[in-house]
Amino acid sequence: MRRSNRVVERDVEAETRLHTQDYVEARGILLPAIEYLRRAVEQADTEEEGPSGHLLVTVGVDLQNIAVCWSDLLLEAAEAYMSLGNVSYSSTNTDYFRQAILYLRRASVIPGFPLPAHLQRYVRRASPCA
Repeated sequence: MRRSNRVVERDVEAETRLHTQDYVEARGILLPAIEYLRRAVEQADTEEEGPSGHLLVTVGVDLQNIAVCWSDLLLEAAEAYMSLGNVSYSSTNTDYFRQAILYLRRASVIPGFPLPAHLQRYVRRASPCA
């Protein structure tokens, strides 16, 4: 019973932190950021042959640069979603983490782009997302 009291106490402390000014401000900054990044990823997905250079980089770059920019966009989006998950209520943070994992998985299969080690562990540990 003692262990469960510690868990409950820890949950109460975490819930209390979510109401602090820093957490509220963080959510206020991150919500528009993930919306912007989500739309950027969606726009890149709608391009005829995948993400194109005019969306992500200046015209005239080679495909390797486009792949790097696409990977960077996915990583930025994933990290923004993870950050929002870290400062959000437990009732919604799972959705943010799930979206982050989906973006990380997409980035991890781009040829020539190694996913950073600190992000690879999330992809390996995550159960398959539906």
